[in-house]
Amino acid sequence: MKNLSIQALISSVGFKNLIIAFSLLLCSELVRAVRLTIILRSIGVKVTLKTTLIARLVGDTAGLLSPSNLAAEPARVLTLASIHGLPLEVFGAAGLLESLYDFMSISIIALIAASLFIPASIPVLVVDIVLMLLWAAGLLGLVYKESVWRRIVCRLTKKLSPRIQEIVVERYRLFTRFIKENTNIKLHTISVALTILSLLLISASFIPLENSSCTEGFLCRRSLNRLILYLVAYSMGSIMSALPTPGGSGFFEYGLSVSLPPSIVASWRMVFILFSIVPTLLILLFMARLRSRVLRNLEKSLFHMLEENNNNQLFLMRKQKSSKTL
Repeated sequence: MKNLSIQALISSVGFKNLIIAFSLLLCSELVRAVRLTIILRSIGVKVTLKTTLIARLVGDTAGLLSPSNLAAEPARVLTLASIHGLPLEVFGAAGLLESLYDFMSISIIALIAASLFIPASIPVLVVDIVLMLLWAAGLLGLVYKESVWRRIVCRLTKKLSPRIQEIVVERYRLFTRFIKENTNIKLHTISVALTILSLLLISASFIPLENSSCTEGFLCRRSLNRLILYLVAYSMGSIMSALPTPGGSGFFEYGLSVSLPPSIVASWRMVFILFSIVPTLLILLFMARLRSRVLRNLEKSLFHMLEENNNNQLFLMRKQKSSKTL
């Protein structure tokens, strides 16, 4: 895969096409921000689309800089906590739910696609199956089986006082309750639909970057078929990005290259990296001006345990009243 500079990228695809690709990626993040807003409001937390979009963009940058994208969701959770100062477990539950919707959709698409591109897609197939098993084990052991996660939490906090241990366990219990009490069919349906829409927008962001190398084969002759091709490529790339390099670098590109030519892989990854970094730099610059407020809200979210436990109970009561209207 050839390396691209920003100047070479603009020269290759054109500034107008670059802006179109950026806009489609932004629309995808906006759809995911709407999804996160709906999830949080179903729990009983009043957030704005602006704050969830900020959290999404900050998480994108953190994921790009961390091995296996592991910091993406924690960064979104901490961003929301820094803005709102509400209990951390509330945002953590919403973050886990949105990650689950993304993973389920991408993994199913990648699993089907990988079976069509063997032998090149064998690594994708293996990683996808392993991730599915890990997600299943994690949800069963850390969300739905209290005895398992209670033992883990107690071991992690064994050097703390019994009072602190109990508070941590209670907060974790509330985290799991937020998840279990929001697994209703209507929320699933809305969230999955928004997830698929966001994936289609990401897939469409490849199209403005096309060049003559993508004119071969029937998949590139029709817009719908091209969109499916890019959806398949992005899904396989996302699965491979779970391997331990910053942002899945190298492995993400491999997943894309299973079904795409090297030129479009290089162009799109450059666009994706720029999109993941530039908006967040502007956001962090703005948040730096509100440093004292951000730190105060984050401290409240993390350490005001007794107050938060009371707030959590109110959230659960609010959720029970509002779940019928979702």
